[in-house]
Amino acid sequence: MRMTPDHTLESDRIGNAPHPRSTEVLFGQQRAEAIFLDSFLSGRLNHAWMISGPRGVGKATLAWRIAKFLLTDPPANPTSLDVSRDHPAVARILSLTDASIYIVRRPADPKSGRVLKEITVDEIRNLKRYFSFASPDHRYRVAIVDTADELNESAANAFLKLLEEPPDKTVFILVSHSPSILLPTIRSRCAVIRCRPLGRRDFARALEAIDIGSQSLHRELSELAEGSVGEAIRLVDENGLEIYSKLVSLLGDSPGFQRGDASAIATRCDAHGTFRLTIRLIAILLRRLALAGSGRKFEFEAAEGEFRLFQKLAPDRTSSQAWAKIFHELSRRAETAMKLNTEPYATVLEMLLAIDSEARELSGARQ
Repeated sequence: MRMTPDHTLESDRIGNAPHPRSTEVLFGQQRAEAIFLDSFLSGRLNHAWMISGPRGVGKATLAWRIAKFLLTDPPANPTSLDVSRDHPAVARILSLTDASIYIVRRPADPKSGRVLKEITVDEIRNLKRYFSFASPDHRYRVAIVDTADELNESAANAFLKLLEEPPDKTVFILVSHSPSILLPTIRSRCAVIRCRPLGRRDFARALEAIDIGSQSLHRELSELAEGSVGEAIRLVDENGLEIYSKLVSLLGDSPGFQRGDASAIATRCDAHGTFRLTIRLIAILLRRLALAGSGRKFEFEAAEGEFRLFQKLAPDRTSSQAWAKIFHELSRRAETAMKLNTEPYATVLEMLLAIDSEARELSGARQ
């Protein structure tokens, strides 16, 4: 496999979970797989595909399943994208030595060794050079871009030229969390497959398959990850369930929680590098409060005491609207703070105090 220079740095891997190319079973995306299979069976396979959907629901796994399918001599009338483990191409793909597949992802800075925040134009130039070689055995060639959202402007324009004049027997697969940020001309040249959040049963089966979290935690992970296995992996790797439990416990004393307890949560962001995760969990809690106030009945608690918290802080639609408003306000404030590299402690503490202040106003209005 011809790779970008950072082939040992897998920016497309989530935490400690297996890489998508090693995942044999894709749960909950049967409809997405059928869309590609139907196109293949029609004999008019599109040369470019965009696999979109929320983070962590199997988009990259589907991209690699498609690649394996195309590179393992698919039968004339296949009924699925499943391939034989014993096919020699599978071993080459897993070991990144198959010359018929190329992956474009964020490269590493040659000086610092750190993975860059975007895909540069040099990666697309490398991809173009790759296409200058003849296809081995006249097989398909597959190029996976994971994620296309990370193409910088120059890289996106260079990639567009490849899509406009695609090499023979080549299939481009773009993984995208946010297709709307891509060039419209790139989107227009791609057939679209949308992956959706997993249902509770498929979500549990997926966690069991990759041995993420104990079964006793699957309910809580299901509530917080909202059908995203990738998000569940991050929550387990970064102790997200513990942080969420502390947030629920803190707000259980609101209005008027102890500032020292809020300060302890904010301090942890500095000490353990959990700033982004904590911000994300605060947003999830606010959104669940808003939904609870609007009448949404959750099947399970995401942390002990969460339902009592909902009854206390979000008993009606008035409170629901208030929590929805502060959710949007604090989300914008947090996004700005992260862009400006504001001190995590100050940002998180300010958000928690703002929530307590809102709880006090709502409590006073009900009395």
